[in-house]
Amino acid sequence: MKKLLAMILVLMMAMPCVLAETVDAYTGASLTKSFVAESDMAALAATLTTMGADIATTKEASAPDYVKMYGAHVNVLTVNPDGCPGLSTIGYWRYVDNHEGGADVKITAGDWTYTRKGEGADQVVFQLTDGQNARNLAAQGVGGRCTIQVKIDRTTYLIHLNTAEVFEQKFTQEAYDAGEFATGYSGADRQATSYYFVCDVLSIEQTTSIL
Repeated sequence: MKKLLAMILVLMMAMPCVLAETVDAYTGASLTKSFVAESDMAALAATLTTMGADIATTKEASAPDYVKMYGAHVNVLTVNPDGCPGLSTIGYWRYVDNHEGGADVKITAGDWTYTRKGEGADQVVFQLTDGQNARNLAAQGVGGRCTIQVKIDRTTYLIHLNTAEVFEQKFTQEAYDAGEFATGYSGADRQATSYYFVCDVLSIEQTTSIL
């Protein structure tokens, strides 16, 4: 009996080692997904840059020469404090193509400015009004992870991201009246914070499944 209990104890101690084995969800595709090949990335990046929407401030959008860039809504996935997945729809986002020939991108919010680097990893910049997913990403800060879900025709792309910068635009009536908040900002009635996230692209997977 003692030998049997000893064997069971050994097995129980060994099991966590087996179960603890994990893969990096941001670099390891599942069997139903596949990586976008490096040779195809430039073409996909060029397409994604046309899908985003201008993250213009109300002041910028009111200029006579302003041309609105209409874009597809996408989903951002984060992890909530209770461990459940969180999902928000983003209307104001830009895919920044840092390949050679990528277009310049400039985004402003009050005294904060983002300018396309033109080097290094491609980036995604997006604006979220205060909510659980915005708080999840803000709490993680630089180095936090999230995934953007984009659908092109019948293919869904999962853009895995690493947060490089977070800007919290606190509400003030003066700044709001001056048009310094994004046209997509919807928190004036509750004086909510507007968040801007600049994220480096880690990898992109494609799948026919829709989350």
